[in-house]
Amino acid sequence: MRPIARTLTLAVIIVPTLWLAGVGSAAAQPAVTASDVERLDDRLFEAGTAIARLRTGDAVLRRELLSEVEDVRAAVRGLDDRLRAGEPVAWDAYTALRRRITEVKRRARSHVTVTGSGGGPTARAPYPSAAQPPPPEIPAGLELEARLLSSIDPETARRGDPVEAATVAAYSAGGEEVVPAGSLLRGTVHVRRPESGRAAAAPRVTVTFEDVLVAFTTHPIDAALTAPVGGPLRVGALVRLRFD
Repeated sequence: MRPIARTLTLAVIIVPTLWLAGVGSAAAQPAVTASDVERLDDRLFEAGTAIARLRTGDAVLRRELLSEVEDVRAAVRGLDDRLRAGEPVAWDAYTALRRRITEVKRRARSHVTVTGSGGGPTARAPYPSAAQPPPPEIPAGLELEARLLSSIDPETARRGDPVEAATVAAYSAGGEEVVPAGSLLRGTVHVRRPESGRAAAAPRVTVTFEDVLVAFTTHPIDAALTAPVGGPLRVGALVRLRFD
């Protein structure tokens, strides 16, 4: 009878421990903030821009992606409404919407579209087997320094203004150079005007980067400046960006 008693005691100890581990894992997720929702809105803007650039031969894909963007936009509004009402928003719900937007941008800029393959307005989309170098594998959370090739002035910046920068140092992984130094980064300015009643407050200007040019091939990325633009930045200014 003694071995059985030991087994039962062990089971009683293990089950609560596993349950507490699950609770700790759930509690470790970050809280979704209004800034996170703003980032989703910025990503939707980027996705819309990518869709708008699709050529005539991608009309069917355009309609499909626009429908997906509208569904995601409605879900983002729902998250914003919940935050304004003081309700918590699960991090998983936020990341799921972010993944959907990333997939829309990837499909809109894919090399199997007329636009991605460089075809003209009346061209037909290439076959999916069209060869293209694999995209660089850049881990989320990686931060790189870059020098601006475009100036940014918060007082005159407008949403959608293009921004270009070049990486300062190479990023390597597994003994291979993934993003060489001097790689061209293409991004977009996002401007948040102050809410009504705060006319004196300065607009919040951020920059996201959607493309990187590696080995003469453009690849989609998901990165942003680590901080809002607080003042005028001239060509050559050193900035830091973070990949999501």
